[in-house]
Parts: sequence; C-alpha cells; structure tokens
Amino acid sequence: MGTVSALSARDIWSIVDTVSPATGLTQMVRVLRWNGIAWRPVVSQPRLPKYATLSALVAQSPQNIWVGGRPNSRMGTSVLARHWNGRRWQQASPSTAATSDGYAFDSAVTDGHGGLWVIRAAEPGTFQVRHYAESGTFHIWHYADGRWSTSADFPSGLLFELAAVPHTSAE
Repeated sequence: MGTVSALSARDIWSIVDTVSPATGLTQMVRVLRWNGIAWRPVVSQPRLPKYATLSALVAQSPQNIWVGGRPNSRMGTSVLARHWNGRRWQQASPSTAATSDGYAFDSAVTDGHGGLWVIRAAEPGTFQVRHYAESGTFHIWHYADGRWSTSADFPSGLLFELAAVPHTSAE
C-alpha cells in the first residue's frame, strides 16, 4: 500500500508499508520524502500502534503533513491520524470508539484554509463493499481550528476518494 502527496517536483511525501506474508498484517509503516534526487525515510517517523496501517497522506507544507489510517486492536478498529508540525509528529486522531466495522482515515484533501476533509471509510474488500451497499452511508469528517467535526452522512452509493479542485472554494 502507498500514497503520495507533492508540494513540488523536489518535495514529495509518501507512505509505504511492509506486510508479513505469513499473517497479512502490517509489520512496518514508513513515511518517505523525495528530495528531487532520491526517496529517503523521514528522520522522525510517526509513532504508531503495532499492526497499524496508513492509507492517506496530505502534504500542505513542509511543516504541515497529515497521515491517517487505522490501528488494529482486540477492541476492533478506529480512526488514526498523525500530524507533522515541522518538528515532531503529534497524535491527532478524532475521538471515535473502536468498532468491528473496519473504519479508517481513508482519503483526505486540504480544505484550502489549513484544514482537511477526510473520508472515514472501511478498508477495501468484499465485506466492506457489501457493508457499504447495505448501510448506504459514509462519514465525511472535517478538521479545522484544532477540532474534528463530522458532516452529514454521505447519501447511498460508493465513495472511495476525495479530490481538491484548485481555484475553487472548499467550504
């Protein structure tokens, strides 16, 4: 799994993970940065729970990087978010209870004002797609001014990715 977000041709961020062939569980997640010549792991990696996965990355500036995914635990899954402020990674997960539904911070885009729009979605797979079709709702979250809020549920259908449209209002 991997995702990419570019600030320029010489400043590109990505997440990659290593999966254990025996268990299928994530063993290690790393954030990489392209400097115009080579990909290098960032010096400071976000602290993640064991077997956590990352599925989204948004680079807004070199001092404003977001990664998100889900931790896996005995209690189920919940939404996981980490924020790079230019000095260190901070825990920035919304407060959500663990669930067996497999929800995660899945796709994210900037809102154009320093915040984020995020899909809270299930990990791809047959069960989750069927679950979506049966439930008919998706959660779209917004982060602004240090707080998470959730918008009205997205109407029925399938929603996999968000996209920012340059030169438009993101409100």
